[in-house]
Amino acid sequence: MKRQLAWSQRVVRAIVAGLVVTAASVGCAARGTPDRDVVPPQVFVPDVTESEWDAAIPSKGSSIAQPRLLRGKTAPDVRGVVRVGETATATVAIVIRADGSVGVFKVLVSTNPRLTERAIEVLRSQKYESPLLNGGAVSIRDDMSFTVTVSREVMRVN
Repeated sequence: MKRQLAWSQRVVRAIVAGLVVTAASVGCAARGTPDRDVVPPQVFVPDVTESEWDAAIPSKGSSIAQPRLLRGKTAPDVRGVVRVGETATATVAIVIRADGSVGVFKVLVSTNPRLTERAIEVLRSQKYESPLLNGGAVSIRDDMSFTVTVSREVMRVN
């Protein structure tokens, strides 16, 4: 009788183990492909030197008015980069040069490397009015932040 009971318990355990493995496999197969790009982010290469950064006038606390954006996007395309329900932030240190072009000095904050990469692309494509101090064109430095929250209804970029 004990032998028959032990055999029955082994059969039940084998069936339960099989069901657990099957359920785990189905759970893994049910997952779709991630909605992010599978291409890894590129390595950041600054296009502003230390000496150019040091020579630029800090825009915070100065009397220089923020120059007006002449052309270029104002926000990165986040499709496939930020998931629904996720908030991502990228903050980079930039220089707006005397000719109005934008150079990126360094990444200060990045919660999503792909967003940061796209934000840098946007910044490098921008062209501003020349920043002016006492009537002469100067370079200014500042931090630029992009915070993105994606929900089902609306995508917000701040």
